[in-house]
Amino acid sequence: AGIPDEMLMIALEPEAASIYAKYLPIERYPNGFGMTKDGTRYMVVDIGGGTADITVHEKVKGGKLRELHQATGGACGGTAVDAAFESRLNDILGEKVMKRLQEKKTETYLDIFREFEIAKRALHPNKTGTIRMTISFVSLNELCQEIEKKTLTEMFENVEGMYIKGDKLHIDVETMKQFFKPSITELINHMQSIMENPQADGISMILLVGGSADSKHLKSEVEKAFDSVQLIVPPEAGLAVLRGAVIFGHCPTVIMSRILRFTYGTAVGKEFDPAIHREDKKVTIDDKDMCVDCFSTIISAGTEIEIGHKEMKNFSTTSYYQELATVKIFCSPHNEVQYTDDEGCFKLGELSVSLDGDIMTHDFDVIFVFGDTELQVMAIEHGSSTLSACTLKMNEES
Repeated sequence: AGIPDEMLMIALEPEAASIYAKYLPIERYPNGFGMTKDGTRYMVVDIGGGTADITVHEKVKGGKLRELHQATGGACGGTAVDAAFESRLNDILGEKVMKRLQEKKTETYLDIFREFEIAKRALHPNKTGTIRMTISFVSLNELCQEIEKKTLTEMFENVEGMYIKGDKLHIDVETMKQFFKPSITELINHMQSIMENPQADGISMILLVGGSADSKHLKSEVEKAFDSVQLIVPPEAGLAVLRGAVIFGHCPTVIMSRILRFTYGTAVGKEFDPAIHREDKKVTIDDKDMCVDCFSTIISAGTEIEIGHKEMKNFSTTSYYQELATVKIFCSPHNEVQYTDDEGCFKLGELSVSLDGDIMTHDFDVIFVFGDTELQVMAIEHGSSTLSACTLKMNEES
């Protein structure tokens, strides 16, 4: 879009929703909304299309927010319900019909799921009977007759909980609830596992946001599972993240601290010790046995850090008169990491530090600034008070 990098800021979705909640008018809620009180702890559940992100925040002095539990989630968003519905259609109409529908009659295929989206929102706790959704009867009927030699109506005969009447597909309410069940069960189980963590002690509210939060059935199931906690679903819950992101852009200091999701470290070489190092990592440099690809931890996952938290690490050049030094930065979801190719460990990027090539050897410090939504790095040579020119090249996959 041509916007300079320094003018861009990344907003994290659960945080944005939490920030937006700070400004919800209390009079809209019959039991009040205690977000105005310092010390209030609450869970933010952001249920989008594909995933649900869950985190825990605490309101502290000065109106700021403290993260108590890092954002985690799973594939239990709205598309999981769509997938369950599509799987049922696949069982009824057959793989050949569904494949032809996607490849040759794409608009009809998309129309079905647009109508299903409306049907999902029509499901609420007191709903009985069936939910009707309009379908492209003519197109579907032609495909069924061509491939299966049956009419669309005949394909739905003896199907429990679903039938065709006119140009409408009728879905029994209990059948519709079954489409929701796997994703809701996974969501509630994940929320309960977080509730059991010490960091979640004292949670008094659950804030439900995201496009799928508008589902009355979902809201009802969450309320039943957590009946001792106040559930808040703001108006137009699907826009909560967007509105909160705008507020965050104007006031990024509203977040006081975050929980690190990853362990950060650098790739280093160490003197080889056969008692602790892998043989395949052994190399000989200047007649000295070394272990390569060792992970040197900067800061560990799960650490609570304030915005602007700095960690400094010392480095030395490995050859004479170097003009450029490269520091490889790695991340891992685990706390105990020995090598940069351990399971789950991935390369975040490379830091290139410009050096004075007229000097035989160099010692320099790299300063890592954590706590913001992006990692910042800077380098400074020993004996110098000025920052060295350095660039961080991020891996495309990170």
